[in-house]
Amino acid sequence: MTFLVVLTLIGLMSYNLLSGMTSKPKRILVFLGSTPYSSDPLDYDAFIHHIAFGSVFGNLVTQYKLGEHSPELAQSWRVSSDQKEWTFTIRKDLSYSDGSPITGKSFEQSWLRMAKIMKQRKSESGFFENLVGYDQLEQSSTEIEGLSATKENLIIRLIKPMPRLLDKISFGLYSLVHSSQFDLSSTKWLAGKQNLISSGAYQMREWNDNRLLLALRKEYPAGLHHKNPIEEIEIFWKIEAYPVSEIDIAMGSELTTPPSKDFILQGGPPSSIYFMRVISWRDPDSIFLKKENRIVFRNEFYKELKNIGFKPIRSFFPLIIKDIKELSDPPKIQIAVETKKTVRMPNYPQPAFINVLSSKLIEATVKTTEHFNMQNERPAYSFGLLMDEILKQSKKTTWDVVIYGTGILAADPLDDVKFMFRSKEGIFLPDETGEILKELDKNPVNLQRINELLWEQGLIWPVTHYSSGLWARPDLDFSEINLVLPPTSFQWIGWKD
Repeated sequence: MTFLVVLTLIGLMSYNLLSGMTSKPKRILVFLGSTPYSSDPLDYDAFIHHIAFGSVFGNLVTQYKLGEHSPELAQSWRVSSDQKEWTFTIRKDLSYSDGSPITGKSFEQSWLRMAKIMKQRKSESGFFENLVGYDQLEQSSTEIEGLSATKENLIIRLIKPMPRLLDKISFGLYSLVHSSQFDLSSTKWLAGKQNLISSGAYQMREWNDNRLLLALRKEYPAGLHHKNPIEEIEIFWKIEAYPVSEIDIAMGSELTTPPSKDFILQGGPPSSIYFMRVISWRDPDSIFLKKENRIVFRNEFYKELKNIGFKPIRSFFPLIIKDIKELSDPPKIQIAVETKKTVRMPNYPQPAFINVLSSKLIEATVKTTEHFNMQNERPAYSFGLLMDEILKQSKKTTWDVVIYGTGILAADPLDDVKFMFRSKEGIFLPDETGEILKELDKNPVNLQRINELLWEQGLIWPVTHYSSGLWARPDLDFSEINLVLPPTSFQWIGWKD
C-alpha cells in the first residue's frame, strides 16, 4: 500500500555514540522526525500517522505479521464463489480500551463514516465505491446495502468481484475507530489528544506537543502481538528532547544516518522514492504554470545534483517493477524571458537529506536568472497545511515546489498506482491533462506510459529510489513483521530471546 513518507525522514547527522545495549527497558524511545497532527485513519497515508497510531487502531485482518493474511479483529472469514460477498466473524474476546465490546456493528459504523467522506470528496479508494448501494449513500444514511452486520459478523456485498479484498482492508485506512470518536451524521472527527479510544494492541496514555506515549493493553489477546512485546512506546519528534544515544528506534532510510553505528535498518526493497512536486501549477501567477518552465527548472535542478556527484533517477516508478525504464531528457527548450517571478520552497525544520535537495533547488533557481528575474522565498514548512492545499487543489499555494517521499508495493503496484491518483486519502498525484486517469481506466494498464506522462507534464521530478524503514537497536526483534510493507505495526516488534 502506498504511503506518504513524511519529508523529515532525517539523517540524524553524525554522532559519536556508545553502542553497548544489553538492557531491555520497559519503555523504548521512537524518533519520528515530524509532528503528527491527526489520529483519524483517513490521514494514515502520511507515514508519521501510521507509525504513531497504526498499533492503536486494529483491522479485520493484517498483512503486517509475517506470512499470509492473518486474522486480527476478525477470527475468520469466508467468501462466496463469485468473490462478491465476504463474511467476517469477529473475535469474541475483544473490547475497546474503554471496555466496550467490539462487534460487527462497530465496523459497520466506522466504515460507513469513511465511505461518506470518500464519496463527498469524490475519492476512489478501490473499495467503498464497489459496495452495493454506494451510489445511494447520503450524509444522512445510517446503513448501506453493501455493509451489514450483527454482533458476531460483518458482511460485505460488492458490485463486482474483489479477489484481493484482504489486501485492501488490511491497510490502516480501514482500521476500526470507536463510534464516540466521530459524528456519524457530519462525519466530523471528534477524538482529541486526551480521549482516544483504542481498538488495537496499544492504548494512548498521553499526547502533547512533544510526545505520544503508548502502552500495551494487558487485555489484548496474546496471540495478536509479538511473543516478547514492548510494554511502552514513547514517540517524539523534537531531536533536542533526548540525547541521541537514548533513541531505540528512528524513522529513516538507507539515505540517512542511524542514531548508533550498531543500529540495523529494518525495511523493505528499494521501492520508496524521493521526488520534487510542483504544487502551484494551477496558479496563473506562478512561474510553474507553463510546462516549459517546469522542464527548465527540472533540468537545472538535475544539473545541480550532478555537480555534487548525485545522479537523479529519471523514472517515478521503481526500476524493479517489470517493464519500467528510465526516460530521456527532452530537447533543449527555448523560452521567453519572464521577470519578477518567485520560487517558494519550504524552510524545512531539520538538517537532512531533504535540505540537500532544497539547497540544490535554490542553486538551480539562481542559475535560471538568465531566463527569469528570480527571487527565492522560504515560508515555514507545515505538513498539515501542505496536505490541505493538495487535497483542495488550491490555485494559491503557500509553496511552489516541495520535496516529497512515498512508497509503492513494487511486487504488485497497480492498486497502489490507482490509489495515488484517484484517492484523496493518499498522496493524490497530479494529472494536468487527464491522460493518466484515462490510462488507468484501460485493461491492461500500461504503467510505463503513466511513467512517461508524469515525466512529460513536468509536475513530478524524480530524485532517487531507496529502501525506507526504521533504524532499530540490534536487540529488537523484527522477525515476526512483514518487512515488504513499511514496518510500523509495533505489536509485531519485540525483544529477542
